[in-house]
Amino acid sequence: QSFSAPIPYSTRQQIGNFLYLTDRDQGVVQVVNSNTFTVIDMIETPDPEGLGLSPDLRFLYVSNFGDDSMSVIDANPLSPTFHQELNRVKVGAGPISVSVQPEHEDVFVTNYHGDSISIFDPTSQSIRKTLKGGLVRPRDIVLTPRHTNTGFFSGVYYGFVLNEGGGNVPIYESGPSGATGIGADSLRWSVVQDGPFAQMRGMTYDPLNPPGSTSNLAGGVFLTHRDGDTGLAMVSRVHWTAQTPGPGQYSPIPLPSSVQNAPGILQRTFEIVGAYGGPLVPLQQKLNFGGQDQIPYDVALSDFDTTSFFSPVPPNTRTNLGASPAVLAAGAGGTNSKSPIRFVGGAFPTVFSDRLYVSFPGDDRIEVVDPRASGLRLNSITDVPVVGKLATYFDQ
Repeated sequence: QSFSAPIPYSTRQQIGNFLYLTDRDQGVVQVVNSNTFTVIDMIETPDPEGLGLSPDLRFLYVSNFGDDSMSVIDANPLSPTFHQELNRVKVGAGPISVSVQPEHEDVFVTNYHGDSISIFDPTSQSIRKTLKGGLVRPRDIVLTPRHTNTGFFSGVYYGFVLNEGGGNVPIYESGPSGATGIGADSLRWSVVQDGPFAQMRGMTYDPLNPPGSTSNLAGGVFLTHRDGDTGLAMVSRVHWTAQTPGPGQYSPIPLPSSVQNAPGILQRTFEIVGAYGGPLVPLQQKLNFGGQDQIPYDVALSDFDTTSFFSPVPPNTRTNLGASPAVLAAGAGGTNSKSPIRFVGGAFPTVFSDRLYVSFPGDDRIEVVDPRASGLRLNSITDVPVVGKLATYFDQ
């Protein structure tokens, strides 16, 4: 007998379904088939460490720790240069993390040994600025979408820096700067506990509004650290919570400090709005059960409401600036992009998550907590050998 009808479901490598892993021992980025979890390609770079993927999934950015550089890799399966290195630029000393702004305006590289952050312009394919001052061993940075329709309608985007050596979270404000601009294009604020954050390790973007907030999806981060006094594991939640005067854009024209810092004048407030674990919560909610003294390594927010989250977005939410790569229109993520904020029928989306994952490599464990219920612990996943880095689709 013969059978010629098409088989509706078959094993295949779907376009775009690739996993990228850095392999410093071999000096390559491993490309893995996400269906079979087998290695299908290797991309050579000098000393691959951190990865960032563009919102349209067309470009992979790789930090090269020992080479003080960043590689730009073609990640478009339809391109004739697919999985080839297109460009390599020098950054600061010891680059580790790479973060791609959700509209693909900039790519940030944290230079761990250089105490600096390099800002790469995807259009000019060059480093446009280096941030210094107040940075000590910056380990990671998380970037927000440009707040055209969100975040008090400020028109700028922000970057939250995990400043390991300083024990704080410096916050970057984007441009455009200058006399006619609306932002500073520099580090402007810093968030700390009563004392420095101890042993900061991981951070992830938090698009959710804190309880009671009217910030209109202003955004923030969850970050892992230990309590400086007790050593207990903690996850702190840092958010942009207020702006005075009210919604709208500010001009970055320098004002006398007596005016700019006066109460109620040009103030944007970033603060800690919650903490999970540590000494001040009930025993059943502690992240390190049984009094164990382990370092929380990384954190990931997942399980979004995909019914609304992936609904169609309004037309003309993409714009090509006349150069490769394309840039997403500010304030609205494309249907297949990695933007954490999307608009559904012109209204704000329903964006929430009830799962926050925290890794503990010291005892092979992942803690699962509910960020909506003051960090109520939901589950402990054990026997995960030396679990460290956690990743979700919306990581930058």
